[in-house]
Amino acid sequence: MESFTKEQIEKFGISLDFATDLADDDSIATATVSALARSTGLAATSTVIVSSAVDGTEVQAVVQAGTPGEIYEIRFTATTAAGMVYSHVVAMWVR
Repeated sequence: MESFTKEQIEKFGISLDFATDLADDDSIATATVSALARSTGLAATSTVIVSSAVDGTEVQAVVQAGTPGEIYEIRFTATTAAGMVYSHVVAMWVR
């Protein structure tokens, strides 16, 4: 699992590229980005995800805040024009 670390006060963009998942003639139609706190298993999307967007083969998100010492699992889910669904998780460590 990929991971990154951020300070609680930071707010910045991250992205995940789905190019290797997509067939040559397919594209991302819709995408969602969600988050959960690993220690509790509770949803944390409204706390740490500001926004998300699709740009070509990438799904982008802006992350913020978080509780120091917590690890958040950021799930990127892309649905393609052909109806395929791909999902990847990135760990976000907050200091």
